Amino acid sequence: MEDLYFDYGRAVECYESGNLDGAEKRFLIGASQKNSRAFVYLGAIYCKQKKIAESDRCVQKAIKLANCYKVYYQLGYAFKCIGEMKEAKKYFKLAVESGIVAAENWLGNIYYNEGKKAKAFEWFQSAANKGFARALYNLGVWYADQNNLVEAKKNYELAVELKYVPANAELGYICFNEGDLKKAKKYFKAAAKTGCVYALDNLGEVYQSLNPPKIEKAMRCYDKAALRGSEEAQIAYDELNSIKHK
Repeated sequence: MEDLYFDYGRAVECYESGNLDGAEKRFLIGASQKNSRAFVYLGAIYCKQKKIAESDRCVQKAIKLANCYKVYYQLGYAFKCIGEMKEAKKYFKLAVESGIVAAENWLGNIYYNEGKKAKAFEWFQSAANKGFARALYNLGVWYADQNNLVEAKKNYELAVELKYVPANAELGYICFNEGDLKKAKKYFKAAAKTGCVYALDNLGEVYQSLNPPKIEKAMRCYDKAALRGSEEAQIAYDELNSIKHK
């Protein structure tokens, strides 16, 4: 029957947008079909609703049905998405014990956002030592936050080597502030190819700062960034356009 079709993607979309009522209805369909991932998210929803016994029942059902260590990572992510960080940390730690490196990075993120920078560093470093690109990027952010740009660059560069594109934009920003426009352009261009608004905006500024300035290229970058919602890029484009037509 059509009304019993379990659309997992749509259920997660509702969940991540905060529509927990809509998500619950959809996940209940999945639960009726003994889908372990449905029980994962229902466990988190019921925890948020303070229905602790029901939450525990769903979590145990998910673990039993999945019969796989990955369920701990799924539980950690589900609880993290709705701000239940105590539970998120518990399940991410169980995922770490099962060898899931991405869970170490999530733990780093949670502790970082809680202001526990030393704990965050430990988790980021552990994941980075295992070659996890996003953790290397987060280590770069951690060091930049401490104004240690030498270590920040080192970790961003390692992340770039592992094809983690966002690190290009951060390297571009550091190089731009150091006055190395050639490297800044290289990194911003790499990030801009993915449609990164921040990189497009800053690439425009690089072109505008060259000697001589490349105004047409700067305007094209600002225009692309503005079309993706950057108000600053729109202002920069308008200013150059008005100068151009004086």
